[in-house]
Amino acid sequence: VVVTFLSLLTWTFGVYSSDALLSPGASITYLTLVQSTSQCWALYCLVLFYQATSRKLRSIQPLSKFLCIKMVVFFTFWQEVVISALSHGGFIGG
Repeated sequence: VVVTFLSLLTWTFGVYSSDALLSPGASITYLTLVQSTSQCWALYCLVLFYQATSRKLRSIQPLSKFLCIKMVVFFTFWQEVVISALSHGGFIGG
């Protein structure tokens, strides 16, 4: 939610450019870094949660279910980053 709000705010002021993913002057570079760090932290917390509750939840085997959901979210985000970088680099049209 915070990254979305900051994206909207920086877009309003003209410093958000999805075409300049790797540009140090564009806010998308830093917002991408913040979002990636946040998702890595969430995965780490998920592992801690699993370790703390693994005995009680053993019967439903939650690790694969949690990781599946997290990986879908994580890889969807990175797919956007890679496609944007490829488009910016001229490797694909868009």
